[in-house]
Amino acid sequence: MRALATFTLANPANAVLVTVVTALLAMVVPPLIYLSSGALSLVSLRKGAGSGVTVLVGAGVAAVLLAVLLSNSPVPGIVFTLAVWAPALLVALALRASASAGIAVTSAVGLGLIVLITLTLLVGDPAKTWGEPIGKLLGPMLNNAGIDPGSEEAKAGLERLAALIHGVLAAGFAAGTLFGVFIGRWMQSLAYNPGGFQEEFHQLRLPRLLALAVIVALIGDVLLEGRAGDFSRDLTLILLTGFLFQGLAVVHGLVRLMNAHIAWLIGLYALMFVIPHQLSLLLALVGLADVWFDFRARKGPGAAPS
Repeated sequence: MRALATFTLANPANAVLVTVVTALLAMVVPPLIYLSSGALSLVSLRKGAGSGVTVLVGAGVAAVLLAVLLSNSPVPGIVFTLAVWAPALLVALALRASASAGIAVTSAVGLGLIVLITLTLLVGDPAKTWGEPIGKLLGPMLNNAGIDPGSEEAKAGLERLAALIHGVLAAGFAAGTLFGVFIGRWMQSLAYNPGGFQEEFHQLRLPRLLALAVIVALIGDVLLEGRAGDFSRDLTLILLTGFLFQGLAVVHGLVRLMNAHIAWLIGLYALMFVIPHQLSLLLALVGLADVWFDFRARKGPGAAPS
């Protein structure tokens, strides 16, 4: 990865090449999409806004041309540029300016909120808009599982899933943007500051105001009905996504402070594949609690003996 980082930073053409090629390969190996936005983030973090915008424009033009060749329409290339690369550039610049992983996470959460508001205003009721497409998409899977997609129980489940789609999309957007930016920061650390990303990530902390916003959104989800209640639920999902990253930072930091074996982290990420939703919620709650209890300070140098 250090060699790839050096190659990417050598000149703008190399950066555009890595950004575009990894995006193409992501059609076969989806996780490579984070390496694509990571390459753009790396340039932005190391060289600043001018170089980042240059790579964004170059990659965007290439994406549009490829979209025209592959689908006879520039729309997929434009959407990809605006939805994947442009947000990564903005969050990377926020990280460059602040040198704070917490500011990067807060910025990504803010962009996720913009996505949620846009979807809410443009699409309206997600259950009505997405219910039928999701039913068609998941219908064969339900049939294979021996469940009748036309049953009342299945319809109710699909409707509940459709109602969550805006929050899921916005939260996924924020998380995906952060994955790309953090990969770029990690690559920068490998090339120029070994161990720097680890130190920065271990210190990740979100503002208390954001934690209070989670509580307000949760109260709104419980007390409000209709569209207001739905928006509060979706907002809660986006905010908790930010605290998921703080929860991960807490675990990583404690493992290091306690000199625990790396097997604990390997087990954690393996468990993420087994019970992703439950563990993600637990980590988000750990991150939320850390705002007030500061678990890492309690185990760090100078902490009072227990």
